[in-house]
Amino acid sequence: MMPSSLPPGLAPVAGSDPTSAADDAMVLGSRAPDDADALCWLPAHELARRIARREVSPVEVMQAMLARAQRVDESCHVFAHFDGDRALDAARQAEQAVMRGERLGPLHGVPITVKDNIAVGGVPMRHGSAALRGEPAAADAEAWRRLRGAGAVLLGKTTLPEFAHKVLTDSPVHGTTRNPWRLDRTPGGSSGGAAAAVAAGVGPLALGTDGGGSLRCPAACTGLLGLKPTLGRVPNESLPDTFGGHSHIGPLTRDAVDADLMLSVLAGPHPADALSLRSAAYAHDPHLLETAPRQLRIGWVAQVGHAPVDAEVRAACEAALLALQQAGIGTIESIDAPALDGAYEDYALISSAGMAARLGHLRATAEALLTPHPARSAGPGGRCRRPAPGPGGPATHGAVPGGAGDAAGPRAACDAHADAHGRVGPGGGVGVRGLLSLLVPGTLSLQPDRASGDLRPLRLQCRGPAHRAAAGGTLA
Repeated sequence: MMPSSLPPGLAPVAGSDPTSAADDAMVLGSRAPDDADALCWLPAHELARRIARREVSPVEVMQAMLARAQRVDESCHVFAHFDGDRALDAARQAEQAVMRGERLGPLHGVPITVKDNIAVGGVPMRHGSAALRGEPAAADAEAWRRLRGAGAVLLGKTTLPEFAHKVLTDSPVHGTTRNPWRLDRTPGGSSGGAAAAVAAGVGPLALGTDGGGSLRCPAACTGLLGLKPTLGRVPNESLPDTFGGHSHIGPLTRDAVDADLMLSVLAGPHPADALSLRSAAYAHDPHLLETAPRQLRIGWVAQVGHAPVDAEVRAACEAALLALQQAGIGTIESIDAPALDGAYEDYALISSAGMAARLGHLRATAEALLTPHPARSAGPGGRCRRPAPGPGGPATHGAVPGGAGDAAGPRAACDAHADAHGRVGPGGGVGVRGLLSLLVPGTLSLQPDRASGDLRPLRLQCRGPAHRAAAGGTLA
C-alpha cells in the first residue's frame, strides 16, 4: 500500500520542465513500493512496536533501509559515512535480543542516521571538511549513547557543509546534497543530509544540530519536523565554546509522535554539560496527538528583523495558520518583534567568534583546504565565484539565493576573528579572551563602533545566579 506520507518527489514533479536533467534524474521513481520498501515509510514508534511484537525483524527492516539508502545516495548524496556491513551486524544483534526475550528499549531495532559532527565511537568524523583526516571518534557523544541505549541502530552518518556553518549542504569532501522532492533544489542546511535522508525514506529518525536554524531550515525545505530543543534540554558536551551555547542537538522526523519519542530519549542532565544540569527528564506521551492542548496561543512573527520574506513563503505560512485556526487548535496572535532587528548581525559575530576559537588553529595547518572567505573569492562585479563541483555533482542550489560561494565558511570565520582581534583590546573594545568568557555563561550582544571599529557591548544577560557568578569577568 502506498504510504500517505510519500513525498511528491517520488513521482514526476507536476509542471516540471521535462527537458531538465535534474527533474529527469528524479531519484526515487514513480512505482508503488513493494512490502520491503513500505517498511521505510513506517514511523519509528510503529517500527519499534512491530519489532517488539516479532511482527517484523530488525534485520528485515535494515535490509530494506540499506537497499533504499543506496538508491537515494546515488542522486541525493546524503551520506558522509555508510557502512552496510556494520549496520547489518547491529541489526542482527537487535534481532537476537528480541529472540532472547530481553527487555527492549523504546527505539529497539529502529534505524537512525547521525549528522557527521556528532561523535559515534569507532566511526570516522570529518565535519564535512577536507582539513580533517576523518579519524574514528574515540567515544560516543552522549546524545548518540542515549539513542543507542534505547535500541536505535546506526544506518549511517549524514552530510553537512564544512563545520556546519551554512544554511545549505555542500562540502569539499562530499559535494552537493540534493533535495529528494526536487533534485535541482537544496535540502537546506546545515543538517541537509539528515533531512534529505528522512524525507526520502532512509530512516524515520535523524540526529542533527541547530545553532542558527540547522535543523529547522532543512525541515522547512523537505517537509519534516525539525526541533531545536531548549538550551540544556539535550546535553551537548562536545562544543565548549561560544557556538556551543546556541548549537543544540535535536531530532528530525516525519512524524510528531516520533519527535516526542526521540526527545524523551535524548533529554536529561549530564555532568559533562553544565548547561544541562538543571534539565529534567522528559516523558514521552504515546497519545500525544489525542492529548495535546486544543486551545493554544500561537504567536505569528511575520518578519524577523529586516530580512525580506519571499511572497510564496509568506503565503504558505499564512495558509498553515488558517488551517490551524479552522481546526480549532487555538488563536493566532501577531507579534511585532523589534528586539530581533539586527539579530542576524549579533548571531554572526557570536558564532564566528566561537568558530574561530574552536578552529582557528587550522589557519596555520590547513588553510588551503578550508572554504575560502567570500570576499577573497569574489569575481567581477563583487559576486562570489561558486566552487568547482565536488563529487556530489554540479554546485546547484535551486531557488536558494547565493549558494556555496556566497556563504561565509570556516575560513571566513577565522578571518572575521582575526579582523576583530586586530581592532579590539586596550582601546576600550572587548579582548577575545574576555569575549569568550562572557559569552559562554550568558548572552552578550555586540556591535562595531562605526568610528573606531571596536566591538562595544550592548547588553549582557545571564541566566541565573550560577551563571552570573561565572560571568564575573570584566571587559578587557
